[in-house]
Amino acid sequence: MGSSVRRPVRRRRISGDAQHRAGSDDQARLERERLAALHGYRLFDTPPGEELRAVLRVAATVAGASSAALNLIGERR
Repeated sequence: MGSSVRRPVRRRRISGDAQHRAGSDDQARLERERLAALHGYRLFDTPPGEELRAVLRVAATVAGASSAALNLIGERR
């Protein structure tokens, strides 16, 4: 019987800096997409309309809460 020698599996590792850059690129892209969608709603600096109030009433009902709020977080506020 011959003995078999097991070699360790060599795995390619990505440096922490490369992982961080890749993650940062993804986060930056996602943030741009989020902000574009947010601005597309055209809700900044507008008084709440009846449609928004209706959505908030539904949200409160679903959550079993007495009220609900919507926070819009842009790039500067």
